[in-house]
Amino acid sequence: MKPHGIMFHHFHGAGHPQAQGTVSADDLNRVLDHYGDRILSAEDFYDSAIKGNLLPSHTCLTFDDRLQSQWDVAFPVLNARRLTSFWFVYTGLPVWEEVFWQFRAWYGDGKINPNPSERFYEDFDNWIVQPWKEGNVSNCVRMPEDYLDHEHYPFYTLYDRRFRYLRDVILTPLEYMHRMLDLILRKANHICLNHWIGRLELSALASLGHIVGSHTVSHSTDMTKMDGTDQLEEWLDTDDDTDLKAVSYPYGRGNSDTLAPKTRLAFRSCMAGYDGAHPLNMPREDVANILREVTK
Repeated sequence: MKPHGIMFHHFHGAGHPQAQGTVSADDLNRVLDHYGDRILSAEDFYDSAIKGNLLPSHTCLTFDDRLQSQWDVAFPVLNARRLTSFWFVYTGLPVWEEVFWQFRAWYGDGKINPNPSERFYEDFDNWIVQPWKEGNVSNCVRMPEDYLDHEHYPFYTLYDRRFRYLRDVILTPLEYMHRMLDLILRKANHICLNHWIGRLELSALASLGHIVGSHTVSHSTDMTKMDGTDQLEEWLDTDDDTDLKAVSYPYGRGNSDTLAPKTRLAFRSCMAGYDGAHPLNMPREDVANILREVTK
């Protein structure tokens, strides 16, 4: 056991459909009951982290991407329990990766799919489904066997892993965006741009003692590919809308030495490789892994 955050993204319920990776209010309650008083308030976790006083059992709640489903489904649960948490928001709306996530979920028949369909993966690039076929991104593409390995990311299928390897490693951000927008123009049945928490809700969260921290401007798929100046600007340009004392790295990637000067706590997106002793490399456990244990 080591101190860590619990990482949440999408929720279903309250008009938000169930799809890959979404959790419900009941799921959230199960996690809260499981952890009990090991969950610290946002301010208590922050203070303990920067003072080096966290215990191995300590944890906190974190919500990435300023998603409307978090406000509609998760916030009422937290408010009823008088719990505060970290809300890590990007500011350069719309962030296209969130639009693309929704597109993958609805792909093909205009109905929500619990998991992205094989049709999406093959249309994006047939290497994902049939790596021996010609006509893909590169006949030389080989995904390392330990990339997003099952031990640490059991919720990803092989197709999910191959897609993310192309998106995050092989393609440039511009190449990826062109490919996704091409599919959207040809295939889209359901796309919307109104699923982010607004400034009014973020202000309410801060007033209630939650910490609204930065998740950068653009949510780059891999900040380590940027130079140090560009990484720093990604943080500093969110200063008017977030509290830069606490942040989370997009996809867990970024250099701790290019954070804003006022940042004292920064969360990664996995547990492996981080011991919880360094506040600028604080590990997190994905709620999907926790629910696998809680529901056994």
